[in-house]
Amino acid sequence: MVTLSYYLIMCQSLYFQVGGDEFGRPTDTIQCFNLKTEKWETFPAMSTKRRRCAVVAVGEKLVVAGGLTLGDYSLDTIEMFDLRNRKWFDLPNMPCTRFGCGACVINSQMFLCGGNEKLRMKAYSNRLDSFDLMTHTWEILPNMAHRRIHPVAVSVSV
Repeated sequence: MVTLSYYLIMCQSLYFQVGGDEFGRPTDTIQCFNLKTEKWETFPAMSTKRRRCAVVAVGEKLVVAGGLTLGDYSLDTIEMFDLRNRKWFDLPNMPCTRFGCGACVINSQMFLCGGNEKLRMKAYSNRLDSFDLMTHTWEILPNMAHRRIHPVAVSVSV
């Protein structure tokens, strides 16, 4: 299996590879490297094959948002993986389809910034949306000053 364009994220002592491309097609696979045991494990697949998605770790959960699916259709769907129960759950859709957006978490809020809403149209976005991980509600925030695709989003405590 050759996987390209996947997303890596740390959660506790686990290192996850989420989605991406396998031979030019989006994948639904999640693989995990355990730093304590130094072994790889394949976790249950996402319900949607996706690449160029956003991923965040929140406690013992992974949240995967947007991306591109088969046929390069932009997604507005979100899935949450519970590490303890090893099950996927659907969350409310994003306000718009998007891929290549940045994501970070501050307290119980997941922020998605930038990205692209439609492939081949270079519709780079300056959107900033917030998803409350406790109430499962969206808030559309004021737009960023500049349009961005594949931005890196980081939360910093000050």
